[in-house]
Amino acid sequence: MTIIYKSLKALRIECKIKRKIYMRLNLRTYGIVIDKNKFERISNKRPFLNKPIGGLWASPQDSRYGWIDWCEGEDFRLDKYSKVYQDFTLKESSKLLVINNLKDFMRCLRRFPLENKWVPEEKLIDFLSIEAAGYDGVYLTERGNRECHLPLQCASSLNSWDCESVVLFNLDCIEKIYEPTYLDKWEEKDL
Repeated sequence: MTIIYKSLKALRIECKIKRKIYMRLNLRTYGIVIDKNKFERISNKRPFLNKPIGGLWASPQDSRYGWIDWCEGEDFRLDKYSKVYQDFTLKESSKLLVINNLKDFMRCLRRFPLENKWVPEEKLIDFLSIEAAGYDGVYLTERGNRECHLPLQCASSLNSWDCESVVLFNLDCIEKIYEPTYLDKWEEKDL
């Protein structure tokens, strides 16, 4: 499959994303390994949020403000997470829909609209349509998070995405899964 890029900049962003190592902080209920048998397919069951339920969520390991940082900063559900994380890389052939700025987000809303039953004049993203279009997931860059997060106080925003992150719709796009690693920074905490 040939992907046509709108710009050389978009091509560079996509290449960087595929070479990244992603960090998955495991919920205690999920177990300590990424497991196809426990994988939950995505759904659009959140009637007022631009965020799917399910999938595999992760942040880039080199993110300046990733999921672990957000959880610690907000004291969010630290008791629900294990002290173990797992890194993985994506296949070169993986196809991610990248939201790098507000323009990308608005294009995504137009291309993959979902009716918002709570606020009809505001559209949501239909993540199942993105998957049906052949994408393996959605990647929200740090810049995309900044531009699509707090400035838009409405349902048609990405306020529910807390940091630079990726949600994968399937595990087939993963090239390598590393051994689980103990999270040193939480070593002293009683989780």
